Amino acid sequence: MEQTKEILGASLLNNGFNPLYPLGDGQPLLSTKHPIDTGVVANCPAIPADLNEASLEQAMIAIQQFKDQAGLIQMTSARKLLIPPQLQFVAERLLKSAYSPENANNAVNAMVSMSMIPDGFTVNQFLTNPDGWFVLTDATNGFKHYQRKAYDTDTFKDFMTDNLIAKATERYSFNCSNFRAIYGSGNLN
Repeated sequence: MEQTKEILGASLLNNGFNPLYPLGDGQPLLSTKHPIDTGVVANCPAIPADLNEASLEQAMIAIQQFKDQAGLIQMTSARKLLIPPQLQFVAERLLKSAYSPENANNAVNAMVSMSMIPDGFTVNQFLTNPDGWFVLTDATNGFKHYQRKAYDTDTFKDFMTDNLIAKATERYSFNCSNFRAIYGSGNLN
């Protein structure tokens, strides 16, 4: 039950670029064409980018320029980087090194010195795209988890066979109400 819940929760991101899973605006969770009154807003790059210093910096700029429905700057900030296990070493270098991780110069690592991702990073073993990475933001009314029925178990003994029969039930759903709650990059998988 626990693992199923993790898989279903991660499926929101695993299907985040897939147009077969649209949000209320008709676009997938991660899209370059979320409609607003004055045009469109992107919460992913036009061309998928590997996780590196330059792509993460571009993500920070894009997040800070998210617009609301009226086209006004939303004042959104990055909070946490969410990655699959394959990117944990890259994330460690990007977010923990005091100096620029991709050259031999003693340049300051701007991500670290400016505290651009204050909550660090989290590895999610249930993400299926080894190149996919996501930045969670402080946008309000973002990801939702609805618990309709709490986890419950029941057992009984079969009269004919003396077998113990067990069942477990739980009802819940995952969704996102505000695409500005995330910025991500990755391919359809």
